[in-house]
Amino acid sequence: MVYRLDDHKLKESSIDPFVIAAQKDKDIVVHIVGDGDLKVVFEEKVKTAGLAAQFIFIPMCLMKSCLVFIRS
Repeated sequence: MVYRLDDHKLKESSIDPFVIAAQKDKDIVVHIVGDGDLKVVFEEKVKTAGLAAQFIFIPMCLMKSCLVFIRS
């Protein structure tokens, strides 16, 4: 997910499908790229679900400095 993590674009429940997928498949690693007010909410939901090891939160500032982004 690459988004501005605020309530102008998303809802607090927007992370829920990713949490459900990670609960069903322990091999899934979710990358969330972005910043905003909802980032803390999303991180807390992931932590509460016990899935912190399966989620990587990347600040948008790091994404802006990338020359390439490779998904494998």
